Amino acid sequence: MSGVRELTEVTVDRWVRGETVHTVDRVAEELPVQTAKTERPSRYGVAFWLTRGDGAVLLRRRPEKGLLGGMTEIPSTPWRAEPWTIEEAVRNAPAAAEWRMLPGLVRHGFTHFVLELAIMTGRGVADGIWSRIDRLGEHALPTLMKKVARHAITAVGPRATPAPDRQTAVVLPRRRSRGGLARRTADGEG
Repeated sequence: MSGVRELTEVTVDRWVRGETVHTVDRVAEELPVQTAKTERPSRYGVAFWLTRGDGAVLLRRRPEKGLLGGMTEIPSTPWRAEPWTIEEAVRNAPAAAEWRMLPGLVRHGFTHFVLELAIMTGRGVADGIWSRIDRLGEHALPTLMKKVARHAITAVGPRATPAPDRQTAVVLPRRRSRGGLARRTADGEG
């Protein structure tokens, strides 16, 4: 602790004598110059926004090892150094469907590369995790997949999930009661 106090006293003493500006200039001259950032390589992929009749969207769990390991994702092609053709992408689709390319791309920067994902949408069924769009937040989606979902929902439109039946009981946030969240029907009664 005495070393810190001595250093502080010396610094204050120099500042009082007006030496600090010169010291800062000398230190700035000795610091290494920041080099320009190297451009990260690009990777490309195609994500598949597959919905079924009730509006749910297909998800899958990523392998435990590797980038985004164990997290939930919207199915996609492998990520590679060259862009995918539509024909190549469809061969990697999670289900047979009439696939349609959505306009635009989703870009996401990782530490060592930048990923550009095109998104194809279709209707069908496949093995995997099915989630209603309004419940996507309950899954461990990485930021990249949240971007993909936002892009797809914006392009496809709000009609992706049917409105709940008026008699369906749903849990809606309301002021807390002794029993936790109050239960109400979708039309607000309860």
